[in-house]
Amino acid sequence: MKRSVCAVAAALTTVLLFADGAVADDKGAPPANKGDKGNKLDADVEKKLSDAWKDEKRDIRAPELKEEDKAAFEKREKVDVDKSGALAYENFRRAKQLQIQAKRLQLIGDLDSILKQNPPEADKPDLLFQKAEFFLEEAQFHFFEGMELDSKIAEALDKGNDAQVLSAQEEKDKFLDVSKKWGGDALKIYETIERKYPKYERMPDVLYSMGQAYWDRNDHKKALVVYRRLIRDFPKSQYIPDAWLAFGEFYFQHAPDEEKDVKKALDAYVEAAKNEQSQIFGYATYKQGWCHYNLTRFDKATEKFKEVILYSQVDAAKLGSRGIGLAKEARKDYVLAYAQWGSGDRAPAEFKQVAEDANNLRQMLERLADIYYGDGKDRDAIITYQTLMKLAPESTKNPLYQGKIVKLASRIGEKRQVVGQARKLLDEYKRVRNINAALKDGDPKKDEVNADLRAADDLSDNTLRYLATTWHNEAKKTLQTETFEYSYELYGDYLDLFPGRKESYEMRFFYAELLFRLEKFEQAGEQYVKVYLADKKGKWAEPSAEEAVRSYDEVVKDFDRANKGKTAAAPGADPLKERPIPEVKMKLIAASKNFIEAYPKGKISTEAEYKIARILWEYNYFKDSTPRFLEFVDKYPEHMKIAGNDAAGKERVEARTIQAANLALDTYAQLEDHENINKTARSFLRYPYLTKNEDFLKVLKEVIENSSFKLIQRYENEKQWDEAAKRYLAFTDEFPKSVYADKALANAAATFTRAGQLDRAIKVRIRLVNEFKDSPLVPDQMFAVAATFEQIVAYKDAAAWLEKFHEKYAKDPANKDRAKDALFNASIYRHGTGDTKRAVADRELYLKTYPDAKDAEDVSYSIATAWEESLNYKKAVEAYDAFADKWRKKDPARALNAQYKALRLREKARAGKTELEKAFRGVEIQSSQYRRSGKPLDDVGDPLALVAFRNADEVLKKYKSLKIAKPDKPAEFKKTLEQKRKAKEAVDGAYLEVVKLKSAEWAVASLFRNGEATADLVNAILTVPPPKGLTDEQSNLFKSKLEEQSLPIEEAAANYMVLCLDKSAEFAVFNEWTRKCLSYLEEHRPNTYPKSSIEQRDKIVVTTRVPEAGQGMILEIPKTGEKPKVDAGTAPPPPPDGLRVSAPPSTAPVADKGTMDFSEGDGGSQ
Repeated sequence: MKRSVCAVAAALTTVLLFADGAVADDKGAPPANKGDKGNKLDADVEKKLSDAWKDEKRDIRAPELKEEDKAAFEKREKVDVDKSGALAYENFRRAKQLQIQAKRLQLIGDLDSILKQNPPEADKPDLLFQKAEFFLEEAQFHFFEGMELDSKIAEALDKGNDAQVLSAQEEKDKFLDVSKKWGGDALKIYETIERKYPKYERMPDVLYSMGQAYWDRNDHKKALVVYRRLIRDFPKSQYIPDAWLAFGEFYFQHAPDEEKDVKKALDAYVEAAKNEQSQIFGYATYKQGWCHYNLTRFDKATEKFKEVILYSQVDAAKLGSRGIGLAKEARKDYVLAYAQWGSGDRAPAEFKQVAEDANNLRQMLERLADIYYGDGKDRDAIITYQTLMKLAPESTKNPLYQGKIVKLASRIGEKRQVVGQARKLLDEYKRVRNINAALKDGDPKKDEVNADLRAADDLSDNTLRYLATTWHNEAKKTLQTETFEYSYELYGDYLDLFPGRKESYEMRFFYAELLFRLEKFEQAGEQYVKVYLADKKGKWAEPSAEEAVRSYDEVVKDFDRANKGKTAAAPGADPLKERPIPEVKMKLIAASKNFIEAYPKGKISTEAEYKIARILWEYNYFKDSTPRFLEFVDKYPEHMKIAGNDAAGKERVEARTIQAANLALDTYAQLEDHENINKTARSFLRYPYLTKNEDFLKVLKEVIENSSFKLIQRYENEKQWDEAAKRYLAFTDEFPKSVYADKALANAAATFTRAGQLDRAIKVRIRLVNEFKDSPLVPDQMFAVAATFEQIVAYKDAAAWLEKFHEKYAKDPANKDRAKDALFNASIYRHGTGDTKRAVADRELYLKTYPDAKDAEDVSYSIATAWEESLNYKKAVEAYDAFADKWRKKDPARALNAQYKALRLREKARAGKTELEKAFRGVEIQSSQYRRSGKPLDDVGDPLALVAFRNADEVLKKYKSLKIAKPDKPAEFKKTLEQKRKAKEAVDGAYLEVVKLKSAEWAVASLFRNGEATADLVNAILTVPPPKGLTDEQSNLFKSKLEEQSLPIEEAAANYMVLCLDKSAEFAVFNEWTRKCLSYLEEHRPNTYPKSSIEQRDKIVVTTRVPEAGQGMILEIPKTGEKPKVDAGTAPPPPPDGLRVSAPPSTAPVADKGTMDFSEGDGGSQ
């Protein structure tokens, strides 16, 4: 985050204080704000200016819609359809077998010779008919010769050779004239035969030929008159189908428009097709299909065409010699008819019935799709083109099909589908282009693929370009984001497919415009740069260069938002080290440089200059950024000229100039270059356009003051602590109202401390507390005063200041935790100086103020221990009892221990028997309840052991009362001896239970009792009198035997006493029981334990109190048995030589409980 205009001054001075401790200033401070680049205020200023620049009115540009593009897009390439059918009637009527012309002319001459000889009348019709036939053949010969010249004429027309066209046409006309003459002569002969020889047996042949001759001369009505007579007079003639076919052709195609009658034609074709053996059967059936087509009976037309096709597959002979061509045309026309009524989804199944093979099926479907396409049946066309692509997914024609699908989808108007289909078009192009790239030059397949791609290119180019620009303009009017999105998709597809076309230059620019509008800023920037680099002098060069800067600026803002808090230097790294500039920001720098170099006076050149400098600054390239900022400030007049009359632009220049000046100062602040920041700030005072900004002028003055403050650190860096402290004091005297006056005093105290002048440090801090009562530094300084008093071992003063701190800040939310610590530490200091009364008062106040504190229980317990340590047993007993009552529910173990402590202190204070018995009874009752609770017994070993010990003493008492009978009665003697021994085992077991409770004091006592009970058994045995009646010698022998038997038992008693002493030493317990064990051994083992040995053994010290020295701040109350932990850095200096310093005061009970090991045995019980 960056620093604002007003942030520099605040950053320049940071007191040498840690945030979390009053004495931290004595330990030095890190460089001021090192690596801290700015704050929220600067970010807000930058955001405001950046957003204003983004929202600055931009030209809303959209491509111009060109009429030629619109016309090309709206054009429907209809399939040409001749509704009369593509097959010529002449190709299917009965054909004559032409002779070779020379032979034919010879035969005509021969016939003329015969007729000149006046042959018999009966032979003349036949001779005349032969002659007419030859004449008709000659007419047809010349006709065909003339028609063959059409190709020559067409070729000449293509070449533009008018002379050749004229010559060929003249030659054709001659052939046709000759043909017409021969035909006319043939008709005359036919008419003569009909007139003179009406009974001629070949009259049907004559009539058919005559009708044919009339037909060839386009005298169709005369032909029909002849054919009508043929049908009427010769209904069984083989020519009847041909005659009816002529009627059908006339009414369908050759009659004058007013006489054309498709229904009559249909009837005639039906009659013509009645003879399935006729050569014209297939053609007549085919023509029926066309009649139905023209009558819009498309389904019936389809059936007739299908009938022709199926005949070609099943019985080709019925279609005549031209059956293959007829079937081929029927398939084409079948598709045409189907397209008028059939659906695209059913077409594949229908067409499979009539297609020759898979390739023919695709050809038929392609024709169907093209017809749908031209007729506006867009959905059916889409389905059919998709079917084609599924049938042959590897086809190189698929880009063309998919291009048409895109166009068709756009006609339907569903933009979402159009975009989806355009994406598929892109995929198809890539696939086919990859195929083409894999083919080697010269491969015939490559030419075919190239042709397929060319066929698709123009259609796809126009479709994508027209739709993209049309939708762009639509979105410009409606401002619908969805339409912008769809247009953007098509722009992208177009540029992917046709990046090299001339139209791509403008398309790319408007693609970039759309990307910017859709806030796809990085893509927009890339496209703008491409436009600019494509033609730096082009129509869209300057707008592209400008918009590239704007686009990448938005990308950078998005990047900064996404990486907020992540761009700082890694932990432990130098925060001012140059860091790699992210790629997106490098792109903004490059775009800005492009604009500045090409258009140095351009309207965004000022903003571009600033952005370059700012990015360099953000990533610590200070050697580059600082000169740029300073130059930017110097160029203010030039920048204002560029802004011209643009009020908003001028405001931006002023704001950016202030920012540039601010960031230059900020850089010096980052580098802690206080001399340069002071020098630069003073130089800025000379610029009226900077100082007229009151806020910035205020900043400059603060910077000068602050940099002067920071320059004092030079003496600190050189460890001239005394000089630095004096200068901080002088700063406060010179600038008493400075916001840093209190900080200067704090720093003076810190440096006096470093100089070892603790008394002066205390005085300066007290001055700060008194003169700057509202300073936020006061709490730290009060705490520091206490800490410094602790350092000089003035614990009473330390406690007093801590008590003042608590009194002032106990209810202050910001300092209540430290106030709590202060009160606790004060109690520690009071306790350490022997002022138990005030220590307890502080702790009682602590409990009253912080009743819910986590350490309240510990503090409450420590009150009792404090009274105990001060030997005020009465107060201690009261405190222990109070603790037990209050904390029994929360901490029953500790409450029971407190109750036990109270009992022991009553014993020590020699309380009355009744009071002691009552206290013991209380311990006994609570011990019993505790046992029933199921809680761990280790925590209450002392009280439970006391109760168990007293119970064991009762067992011991009974044991001692047992006497051994005199041996005069052996049975009685033996019985009582055994009873004594068993009672001894009960005693051992009772005291063993005490030992198991792991109480050091009562374990030692129990060991003594075990030894005592064992010794009692020895004494009982040794005091048994001899039986009556024994001589002296026998009596002595009896006593010797008793002594012999008691020796192991006596040894066991001594072992108990030795173990008692060992455990006393191990547990650091020396009490009455230790003394009793020792006394026994001194008496019974004098050689090992002479009476003087007690002075030779290490003394067991229970407690020794000496004056306590300060130990520093204790912020956490220690648990029972643990030493207090001193807060790091607060310990006082070493004491003077010869001064004894005790261990820190402990809140633990006097008797410390450890883990006991009684693995040595139970004292040798027998």
